[in-house]
Amino acid sequence: MILAYRISVKLLESNDSFDELVKLLKKYRSAVDEISLFTEYWHHGYYPLEEFAELAEVLGRRIKQLHKARFRSVGINMLDTIGHLNEAWDFLPALPFAAMVGHDGGISRGCACPNSPEFRRYIKRKYTLIAKAGPDFIWVDDDIRMHHHGVAWGCFCPVCITEFGYGAFEREELVARLNAPESGELRAAWVEHNASVLDSVLADVERAVHKVDPEIELGLMTCGPGWTTYSGQALERWHRTLKARRSRPGGGFYDDAAPRGMIGKALDIGKACVPLPPEVTNIQYELENFPYQKLDKSVRTVLNECTLALAAGCNGIAFNALKDLPGSLDDYHDLMKAIAGERRRWERYLDAAGDCAMVGVWCAHDDRLMAKRHVHNGDWFDQDPAYRPNVSILAEIGLPLTLWREHACVTVLAGRLADAFSDDDLRRMLSGGVLLDGPALGVLWERGLGELAGVRIGRTFDNGVYERFTGHEVNGRFAGDARDVRLSFWGDLAYELLPLDGNVGEAARLVGYDGSDCGVCISTYVNSLGGRVAVLGYGPWSRMGSSAKRSQMLAIADWVSQGRLPLLIDKTLRVAPFVRMSADRRRFVAVLLNTAFDSTGPFDVRVRAMLDEVVSITPGGEERLKAWKEKRETRIAVKNIEPWHCMIITGCTG
Repeated sequence: MILAYRISVKLLESNDSFDELVKLLKKYRSAVDEISLFTEYWHHGYYPLEEFAELAEVLGRRIKQLHKARFRSVGINMLDTIGHLNEAWDFLPALPFAAMVGHDGGISRGCACPNSPEFRRYIKRKYTLIAKAGPDFIWVDDDIRMHHHGVAWGCFCPVCITEFGYGAFEREELVARLNAPESGELRAAWVEHNASVLDSVLADVERAVHKVDPEIELGLMTCGPGWTTYSGQALERWHRTLKARRSRPGGGFYDDAAPRGMIGKALDIGKACVPLPPEVTNIQYELENFPYQKLDKSVRTVLNECTLALAAGCNGIAFNALKDLPGSLDDYHDLMKAIAGERRRWERYLDAAGDCAMVGVWCAHDDRLMAKRHVHNGDWFDQDPAYRPNVSILAEIGLPLTLWREHACVTVLAGRLADAFSDDDLRRMLSGGVLLDGPALGVLWERGLGELAGVRIGRTFDNGVYERFTGHEVNGRFAGDARDVRLSFWGDLAYELLPLDGNVGEAARLVGYDGSDCGVCISTYVNSLGGRVAVLGYGPWSRMGSSAKRSQMLAIADWVSQGRLPLLIDKTLRVAPFVRMSADRRRFVAVLLNTAFDSTGPFDVRVRAMLDEVVSITPGGEERLKAWKEKRETRIAVKNIEPWHCMIITGCTG
């Protein structure tokens, strides 16, 4: 495991600020494996090379000093290749090469067209200067993308359109064709063009660096697919082109304002871990505290999100946490001390996880979604919420999620994500266990596969209905309970589900505020392929914070999986589980995050494995837990998890 720190260039310029930095890092040496020096303070895509050459000399000198201080691995983080966004354009030199052009004709103030020949010459020289500074490694930062560079969607300059080679278009005509519903092939080709352009930039970077020194290790920093897949998300190809041995999946989670956002980020960066080639063995999570305000993110939050990142597929942390301007570093002693104190626990977790796979419920996604999604509103560039469903609440209420489709016992098809999959692929999903919502059911009927869900859509309601649980087995003791998500407050829709035959189970019905019965809203069905399908027609991905709804959702998922959910917590808690198991289910490890401001008190964890010994991994070592076997599972007694704390449990057979 690598614990790395990204250091602002402003802390390197004067000897006084550099000396204070080194003093801090030395004091907490056990928490510091690697140091990465930023090349820029700003996110502007142009740095005059004569000035940059002077900076490269400074970085080279600081690398030598850090090596002398016995920091073994010291490298450089090239913050700007293309440029991140428009920043400080009134104070920094204008781009001397072509800027990125948006689909709407807007021109970026600070980000380059990556196809510009002048830019390519510039960027090769820039990386050559950095390679000559003698770093152990170089990070290529996450401005390697074609979206949100001061213009939302790029690049539509004449050079890029010509390079696209799909016809002699003017920008306006190309955009109109990309927006046309029937232009699926053209949209797929444009996204592939984006991926290829970035691949070409990375090829230039690799050649420039390794021409200077073939031993310099390269790493690629990426943005999570949850933002958009407009740039092609060709992670395997990009890492191989760069000859990268390291990767840093990243994304935005900057403060404590909405702490459950760390779950969504962990799941997003986990998706970016899945396609990495096997030669990428150093995967560092981006701990992002930008813009470095001490009180914006607590130490506890930092420790929690790092633990979740390891559970989601990373094996190291890149801390972007220290301040970026000179001054006192006293704010960071508590953070550094806490990281040092947690280190051994993280290492023990990774040892226990070993080759165990992340198992549970797979929320379907596709790295080429932007290329495959349909256009229903005449604007492909609009971020249609139907393609951006947030289902992380499933983890919050206790469903273990996986990012690896092959290790899933349940598939969730939410919104219109089914558009990204072929008919054969959807049939394979439907032959297993699937949770659907109303829009996903609509897609299945459009594709001629709706009968496999057992229901069709009847009426829709945007106000005045709630759901009432039936006597279906999934409701247990909560039969007759009810839930109201207040549709009209949030602009949601509820779906009446019309059963196709008498074999459809009815788990909940819609009730009007006047007491009228408005039909089935949750159905269960075993289809002709042998698959189990549950359709959730009322508030499927929100407001599940009651004993009745939480219990029902866990029971539905377990029914759909045919009893193969790897872990269950029966008590009404907001504990998010991240679970790994060996293929033979003889080894198990789980991270349990209490996402509430109350202690959990005692509860049992039901693990679908026969474990002989179970322990909790703590910062101080291991504590044996009371556990006993019942039928085909092991029950583990947990005494308590404090508010916003993680517990790590591991067990084995024999």
